[in-house]
Amino acid sequence: MAHPLYRLRVSKKKLKAIEDSSGRDRSSPKFSSRTLDIDIVLQLSDDEEILFESDEIAKYRFVSEPLKEIL
Repeated sequence: MAHPLYRLRVSKKKLKAIEDSSGRDRSSPKFSSRTLDIDIVLQLSDDEEILFESDEIAKYRFVSEPLKEIL
């Protein structure tokens, strides 16, 4: 049985709404400071297969290193 946290399903539209409600300014240049930035990097499928949401995970050690520790 999957951990309940893995059952969370949130649309990108909902994530953007959360960011916007926190004062996120989308007119700023890419990679500039933000009040909030939410990224979903992985999820479990219904058959508990790990699905990576981005092929850029390996580019960023601050994302890939912690994932290695928990996977």
